[in-house]
Amino acid sequence: MSQNEEYEEAIKLIVNGCRRFSVSVEAIEIEILKNTSFKDTDVVFFLTNNQRVGRFAAELSLRGIEVINGKYLVGNRAKSYAQRRARFAGVMGPRFMSGIDLQRLETTKYVSELGFPLYVKSERHEGGVFRAENVTELGRVIAGLDPSLGWYMETAVDAPDRRLEKLYWVAGSCFGRDKQKTPRTDVIEAMDAIGGSLSFDVFSADFILSESDYWCIDVNSAPGLFGSETAREALIGFVQSRLTYRILRGQRVVHDGRVLRRSKSTALIQRQ
Repeated sequence: MSQNEEYEEAIKLIVNGCRRFSVSVEAIEIEILKNTSFKDTDVVFFLTNNQRVGRFAAELSLRGIEVINGKYLVGNRAKSYAQRRARFAGVMGPRFMSGIDLQRLETTKYVSELGFPLYVKSERHEGGVFRAENVTELGRVIAGLDPSLGWYMETAVDAPDRRLEKLYWVAGSCFGRDKQKTPRTDVIEAMDAIGGSLSFDVFSADFILSESDYWCIDVNSAPGLFGSETAREALIGFVQSRLTYRILRGQRVVHDGRVLRRSKSTALIQRQ
């Protein structure tokens, strides 16, 4: 996802939203994050899946800076971890296998257990997703992958009579894309379960939907909220509420706000 150009557009949309709420915004390269001065009242939202985020989030948390999704980010979690926790919380999804040695994949029992078609997915959002219809295609996919990046396999659940739906979650509220019909109750309940099981304040999830069922196929702790203006406004409101809470704890207030950016790797820092 940090390679996704939508993040660039998402930054612009969030910045414009901040300005509508009279919040000062500035773009700064993320490489200088470790050299940036922070105040006790700062609240940070990382808009990137860069692997350095876990270390940055841990360092900021130790300094008393509030990091949105901080409990999750400091663990530098793999994608399959989020899927596994979601299943434990009762969220339906396709069968998957993680921690697999790709070099032995074709001769193991895992392929027969999952069945074809299947997807090979990177444990990092920026790594890619590859579909295989049979063993031959799977072999070609594996041959082009870097095993050190970490990969897992997932049964394909997409079909002509099913549709893909992306949803956003901000501080306990669920949002669909702009002009999209209201999400189904069962999917909203799934979003609530994901947020609770992973201690998320903000996230997005992708679902494959049939007439009666759903399958969660991806969870992202750094959503650009590109598809929903109401979700972006909710994010700004949530951050402002966190700032108010910190102010009420008796901390000094200085008005400011910034967006940190490194190409497609971004962190939103809200300050007062």
